[in-house]
Amino acid sequence: MIDAPILAWKQAPFLRMLIPAVAGIIIQHYCDLHWWFAITLALISIGVLLLLPRASIAVLFRFRPVLSIASILLLFSAGALRMQQTMTSLQSPALPRISDTLHSFTAVIQEPLSQKSNSLKTVVAIRQILDENQQPAPFQTRMLLYFQKNSIKAAQLKYGAGIAFHKRISPVKATGNPGSFNYQEYLKKEGIHHQVFLTDADFIITDRPIQHREIFRKHLFELRDRIIGILSTHIPGAKEAGLAEALLIGYKDDLDKQLIQSYSNTGVIHVIAISGLHLGIIYLLLAAICKPLANKKSMRILRPVFIISGLWLFSILSGASPSVLRSAVMFSCLAIGDSLVKQTSIYNSLAASAFLLLCYNPYWIWDAGFQLSYTAVLSIALFQQPIYQLRSFSSKWKDTIWKLTSTTLAAQILTFPVSLFLFHQFPVFFLITNLIAIPLSSIILLGEIFLCLVAFIPFLAKATGTLLAWLIKGMNIVVETMDTIPFASITNLQLSLTQVYILYATIAAMSICFLRKQKRALVAAIILMIVFWGIGAFNAWMRSKQQLIVVYHLQKKTGIDCIMGNRLVAAGDTSTETDFNSCYYTLLPARNYYGVTKADSLPGLQRSAHSIQMGNRSVAIIDSCFAAKDLPADAGFPFRHHIPPTPVDLLLISGNPAVDPILLLNRLPCKTLVLDGSNSFRTVQHWKSRCRQLGIACYATIEKGAFVLNAY
Repeated sequence: MIDAPILAWKQAPFLRMLIPAVAGIIIQHYCDLHWWFAITLALISIGVLLLLPRASIAVLFRFRPVLSIASILLLFSAGALRMQQTMTSLQSPALPRISDTLHSFTAVIQEPLSQKSNSLKTVVAIRQILDENQQPAPFQTRMLLYFQKNSIKAAQLKYGAGIAFHKRISPVKATGNPGSFNYQEYLKKEGIHHQVFLTDADFIITDRPIQHREIFRKHLFELRDRIIGILSTHIPGAKEAGLAEALLIGYKDDLDKQLIQSYSNTGVIHVIAISGLHLGIIYLLLAAICKPLANKKSMRILRPVFIISGLWLFSILSGASPSVLRSAVMFSCLAIGDSLVKQTSIYNSLAASAFLLLCYNPYWIWDAGFQLSYTAVLSIALFQQPIYQLRSFSSKWKDTIWKLTSTTLAAQILTFPVSLFLFHQFPVFFLITNLIAIPLSSIILLGEIFLCLVAFIPFLAKATGTLLAWLIKGMNIVVETMDTIPFASITNLQLSLTQVYILYATIAAMSICFLRKQKRALVAAIILMIVFWGIGAFNAWMRSKQQLIVVYHLQKKTGIDCIMGNRLVAAGDTSTETDFNSCYYTLLPARNYYGVTKADSLPGLQRSAHSIQMGNRSVAIIDSCFAAKDLPADAGFPFRHHIPPTPVDLLLISGNPAVDPILLLNRLPCKTLVLDGSNSFRTVQHWKSRCRQLGIACYATIEKGAFVLNAY
């Protein structure tokens, strides 16, 4: 039976500290309180906490609630001040002023180069900048660097290497596509605001001795490369080796993209996203190995030492990524709480680890991995035993399966609302897939550790690698087979933040009903679910009224969706529907956002290669297939064979057409001209300048994101 709320609250002082601190972090982030407000609040709270205990017992007893309020306000202000400090440290106020001019930079490579589809990417720390007078000035910030994919010169760059370059930098921008991941906001929280693409002629590698503070990370990356080499050498099959790298050290550059989607659709993406699951497996293994130490009073202190040492050793071996380190802190606190205190509260240990992590980086509270890790562990702590106690089995293997099943079910209860909100889908067969994938991935993980330890013994390493390849292949077959089953995943699930809160309130009410046998809680849960479905029905009704023409921002491609109600017709390049990156990172998130599915036709929609007519809106499309000879001399008969008659609501320029802008715009008046991502930078600037001359509204998706035209 789970702890009663009051008892759990009393046994969890860190939980009482965490809540006001988190409130301060969140309010500071969204409201941007002035620093003097938080400091004044903190000083008043400290004054009350110092002076009130000196009063008489009668006064102290009378004003006891004031002490509690002062403590809460002190923690609130501490959270706000820590958030303000973090926001200030991650700002880059000087760089935006220099992004329009050429400057010279010296920098240090902070991450090994990773392979992207068309380039190599890394993060650098800028150390120095040359100003307009070519005078060096110290400068501290971080920046994204992209290199040519096949650059031999860039391939020489390792962690800690020095680099100097002379190039115009550009700010990192969000794609602006509806429903897409906001990469700009993510990088902002990492203190990265600018990026630059370098050819071999743009940079030189400088001689730079490795600093003492960089030696540890340098060895970490070298160890990571060595592990990748061991896995790729001894595990046959690129697909299997790529998954092995992701599972053990979180290296995802070699992962098959379609395989990632299959794991996501079936609800087992956590298997290849190294974090809480893997550290949990290591924690349980170490706890079982060290269990005899708990029975000896003289050796009891060694148990948490061995467990924590093992956790951090694995974290370091796996590359010490932020998600792994967060999980290591969480399980370290659990190990300490479990070993040093007889009647420990797991909620206090969880709150303590969260408090420490948010003190280090308050932005982690918005990290999906942080949210899912803590909700999963908290959910298991709350619900695993009540679910497990519903059935009992005399057979040991049946009991083991039921224990794993109850753990899997328990983990889903509190992660369910967050997962729906973040990923907009529900894997129907998650339980079956997890029951197979979790034990298999645990065996594979331990096998990979064993492979790294015996890599110097050729025959043993080869045998282990072959066995691991077969296990991984089997797990992949199970996941991919489950993904092909009809209705394996329910998609297009759009939840508002209000609905997420209602879901959690419903879970709380249902828990009280079933675990505390309180009927009133069931009534509350039913009312909450009615409100939840009411909000969903209202949102669905609003979506049924939508009529939109959406021009997406896609690199070197044209993507257009004509949306009416909950259906759409794609009117862009046919290649965008088959290209993995365009489809899964832009089109699908946007279609989930609008709650639409593809259809063959829409009522009232007329379209051709160069025109779209929908409702009261007309769109003309000028692309690379359109030539100057297609421009008629008589403005009274404009483009009758290619585009709709003038005037048009939207003129879309796509694929760098060889057409004179002035000539076209004089003969084809439009309300708005849109330049999509298939145009070059030079083409965008050229058309923008011509639009300014003619006083025509111009919209470039590379600058502002997707263009949405209301077609009512």
